[in-house]
Amino acid sequence: MTVLCRPSLTLPFARGVWDPRLSLTRASVATYVDRQGLLRTAAANTPRLDHDPMTGECLGLLVEESRTNLVTRSEAFDDAAWTKAGVSVLAGSATAPDGTTTADEIVEDTESGSHSVRQTVSHAPGPLTASLFVRPGAKEGIRLQIYNATDGTIAYVDANLSTGSIISSAGAVNITALSNDWYFLTCTGNATASLSTVYAFLLTVAESVDTTYVGDGTSGLYIWGAQLEEGSFPTSYIPTTDSTATRAADVCVLGGDHFAEVWNPAEGTTVVGFRPGLASGNQLIVHIDDDTNNNSHKIYRSSDGRVFLQTSISGTSEGAFVSADPGAYQRSTAAYAFAEGDFAGTINGHAVQVDPSRDIPTVTTLRLGSAVSIFPFTGHIASLALYPHRLDNATLQTLTG
Repeated sequence: MTVLCRPSLTLPFARGVWDPRLSLTRASVATYVDRQGLLRTAAANTPRLDHDPMTGECLGLLVEESRTNLVTRSEAFDDAAWTKAGVSVLAGSATAPDGTTTADEIVEDTESGSHSVRQTVSHAPGPLTASLFVRPGAKEGIRLQIYNATDGTIAYVDANLSTGSIISSAGAVNITALSNDWYFLTCTGNATASLSTVYAFLLTVAESVDTTYVGDGTSGLYIWGAQLEEGSFPTSYIPTTDSTATRAADVCVLGGDHFAEVWNPAEGTTVVGFRPGLASGNQLIVHIDDDTNNNSHKIYRSSDGRVFLQTSISGTSEGAFVSADPGAYQRSTAAYAFAEGDFAGTINGHAVQVDPSRDIPTVTTLRLGSAVSIFPFTGHIASLALYPHRLDNATLQTLTG
């Protein structure tokens, strides 16, 4: 029988709306993009309603795992923390992605050789991701590279900033267009050593790609916001000065009386819109629990990108509805419904999967973007709705299609 009902809770983050009943904790500042396409800094314990830098579209609530920027003086390439080879640095030469006049121009000299800035940092062996904001000047080619003596080049990306295109690369790389002719450039690779160097090379691109050439003494381009982080994908920019800096994880919770007012313990439906980043281990999108990880309804993304809708009772997971990988940075919607002897789930309008054998856990708290202190999600939560009834299968397909 079809049950028509209104949601007991609606969280339309992608409309730029924040519900004050939610608790957002993050023990640090963090950056996000505003509707004008400018990079902004959110204070500790405040939400980040993030936007597409080109269109101004609100993407929803940005939640991320904790990361550390290992580069120091991330916006001051004239500082001694950066070694220069065949270049001069003109500090504060252009408007940066955050709207301040803090972007530096790196200008090639007239020598034959490479023209670069670099910084060597210590890190744990494993995946590393470098990122940099770049804008063309008279020079339009740039290489972002991670290198160490043991592994050689871990990853690099050569980009043509006149076309916004990648010329050549090694490792996982990306270029993202931002506002005001800026681009966000990233590359990721795996290091077996514990000391690596991040390079930004000026390139020739007119006739051939080359990091070694005779400079003209005047051509340059603009850079800002260098970052090197331990991880297999890039996260939001973390500014640094004299030392490294850490962005804490985002933890979003609805608990206590606020949760009790919107939750029906006998039956219900959870519908969540989300935009995942790259997968790295299990990532909890929605976790409805008893303040432990033992009893819960959960919607999570696995390390291979698939989305699971699952119940746990006394620490034992009971079955799972599984979807294919919805794709990193792609908007998806999942629905998970339950009643006694009647569980169902679907994602993106696919056929509804059903299970009559699960038990209903007793829960007290809704978490967005993590379980209890584990499995943080990195991406955007666009919306969430709780319904106090188990919606029928046709409605689940309609709401997620």
